Amino acid sequence: MANTSLRIGGNNWAVKEDNLLGYNVIQNKYVPIEIDTVRATTATRVNENGLIEVVPKNLASYSEQFDVSPWATLGTITITTNATTAPDGNLTADLILGTNSTGNINQSISGTIGVVYTNSIYIKNNNSNQSQILIRNSVTVVDGKLNWSGNTLTSITNTIGTTTFQSVGNGWYRIVSTYTAVESVQRPRITPTTGTNQSVYIWGAQLEANQTVTSYFPTTYRLNIPRIDYSSGEASLLVEGQRTNLVTYSSDASQWLYSTFVDLTINDTTSPDGTLSADKFQFTDNGSIRPGNVQFTFTNNYCFSVFIKKGNSRYITLTASFFTTPTTVGFDLDTQTAQSGGIIESFNDGWFRLSISNNVTGDADKTGVFYIYLPNSLGGTTSIIGNNAYVWGAQAEEGSYATSYIPTVASTVTRNQDVISKTGISDLINSVEGVLYFEMGVLSNDLTRRVITITDGTTNKILKVEYKNTSNQIEAVLLDGITQCLILYTLTDSTSQNKIAFKYKLNDFALWVNGVKVGTDISGTTFTANTLNKISFDLFGANYFYGKIKNLQLYKTALTDEELQQLTTL
Repeated sequence: MANTSLRIGGNNWAVKEDNLLGYNVIQNKYVPIEIDTVRATTATRVNENGLIEVVPKNLASYSEQFDVSPWATLGTITITTNATTAPDGNLTADLILGTNSTGNINQSISGTIGVVYTNSIYIKNNNSNQSQILIRNSVTVVDGKLNWSGNTLTSITNTIGTTTFQSVGNGWYRIVSTYTAVESVQRPRITPTTGTNQSVYIWGAQLEANQTVTSYFPTTYRLNIPRIDYSSGEASLLVEGQRTNLVTYSSDASQWLYSTFVDLTINDTTSPDGTLSADKFQFTDNGSIRPGNVQFTFTNNYCFSVFIKKGNSRYITLTASFFTTPTTVGFDLDTQTAQSGGIIESFNDGWFRLSISNNVTGDADKTGVFYIYLPNSLGGTTSIIGNNAYVWGAQAEEGSYATSYIPTVASTVTRNQDVISKTGISDLINSVEGVLYFEMGVLSNDLTRRVITITDGTTNKILKVEYKNTSNQIEAVLLDGITQCLILYTLTDSTSQNKIAFKYKLNDFALWVNGVKVGTDISGTTFTANTLNKISFDLFGANYFYGKIKNLQLYKTALTDEELQQLTTL
């Protein structure tokens, strides 16, 4: 199987700031293939350390290119690019020279009021006595004046918020400022001097919605990058539809509604994102805790989810109340099981994500609220005095299953859908014969069509694998004006990571699933050479694929049965 043309995934998943890094195998040599991702909002994933992380975590664009928009200058600033060696050993650090004390370089970044941000940048002195780093908006300033003695940073004065520094060697310092946003626009800003004609080197700007600084993550364009998710323990590409978290202050239980019989301790333990932001609640009498402070209205389906860590209470009950069709589900944290209608997922450090969902289509009342109880029996709705647990990350969304966590503060937040595609790859595809291979599963067996296609950009020539609107059914199709091949098969579980291979060749089509040939077609033509040139995780703007993909490979020849069995065996 040395004729692989395109390989995306497997052990080779990687995140670059603008793309998905796949691999092209030519004479057994891997070459990067960039797959385009469009989302235009931040989103979360579970990273390789098992922590929930915002993608991209660095909200600053062009973190190493300060001469590129949206970086802007105020006053007279001269920028010399690639002027010296950066902390990573590459010649990528820029020199900024200010001819007077008002000149600075800055960037405007969309943020959220009430969120704690950490702004950081690497700075090395050239000939400045006092430079400055700050976040500025129309209301407040987070300001740190950097006092230099030669190339040594001696102190930071006149700070608003918390500003610290750390030497990283070779005269470089990482400056870190942490603050709570009071405006929606955040503006990282660097002033090289408080005098005239003084300069500093800068590199590695980072703004993150986090209470502490994390390892530096370089950026170009910042939003449209894929999410490589490790929630199953292995890397997979996470592709989701648009969702909105309707719970405001999703991780601040002090803003929720709870009875007078609840003692709440804010920021009592480490949360699933690794910060000290999870709250503890303990009952002093029969009562409940209710995420959000409004009633929620849904059109068709609702899903409520919340992260819970066991205190001394084994049982948790989630209730959707006031709906015509209410839902009450009990969870057992010791056995990691849920009653019908509930799902329990395990996370790091003893955390679980519990979710319940229901359909309100046809209900007279589509508005309701969600409650959390700590009973002494599975499914009970009477909280017991002294029972306690930790809570974080509540989410109420329109949909039949829980999607990745969407953090909120004072308002609801929407995560846009992931749109994955790549055009102009006809030289990597054999349109005459080959194999399209996936290791993947959809997010839910919700009877919705989910399609991955290879086409010529028109609806007349299509090679596709589709999850059908019949339970667990998949379909392999080659369309060249008319249908040349159509093979149907019903999976045991479409949400599992199934290994699926679709072989296409003149009068020789086959579908393999998990080591077994499950369907054939011995009559049909394929395409002429250099016809196919685009791969898309959708069907021309509809039927988007939402799922997790561990591996995608496209072979330039029709593999043998022995090779296909080996490729698809679990």
